[in-house]
Amino acid sequence: MARYVIWDKQTPIITPIGEALAPAEWIARYPAAGLEGVQFVVGGGVVNGCVMMEYTATLAHYAAQGCDFSSCVTEREHLDAIEAFEDAPHDPDYTDETRIADALEDLVVLQMPDVEGV
Repeated sequence: MARYVIWDKQTPIITPIGEALAPAEWIARYPAAGLEGVQFVVGGGVVNGCVMMEYTATLAHYAAQGCDFSSCVTEREHLDAIEAFEDAPHDPDYTDETRIADALEDLVVLQMPDVEGV
């Protein structure tokens, strides 16, 4: 099953906390979802309200991250490319240990007193 789909503005939305919302209820909560000509990406599957992302902004975001859309023609191909990009390892040198070390370094820097001239 696809991780992401374009919402047809007719399918009910089920949120991660189990709310079942009719399309009108979802649009009342998130008015942008009802805008004509604007497409939104929602989760594929039963819990489809796990994400709501504007389609063109989502493509731009993933393209900036390095997702290759060059062979994509359809919306489904774009969403499949995003899913493949999310599943692919991006930087094998950026391990869990590296991430932890970076976070600890950031914490140290944030706790340093302000010193002029440094």
